[in-house]
Amino acid sequence: MPLNSGLGSPEQAKQFISCDGEEKEVTGVTGTALVEKIKEFARSKNIGKFDVFDGNNNNIETFEIESGDFTGTLKIVRFDAAA
Repeated sequence: MPLNSGLGSPEQAKQFISCDGEEKEVTGVTGTALVEKIKEFARSKNIGKFDVFDGNNNNIETFEIESGDFTGTLKIVRFDAAA
């Protein structure tokens, strides 16, 4: 992972949210603010219901995002009720 050259500690890795082939940087955003960023990004893609997966392709829940219990880029995947 690339190192953050901006504000914060120099060893802090950049954090991204991925959705529909687009990435949004959210480095330094944690807890409920990160959950809100994820919801905002999903709404911008006209996605109402979705699942979130981490860098290990684990489906993660809101409480795991809030506590930082995930790895890598967070991926928003549209919830498919027909599946």
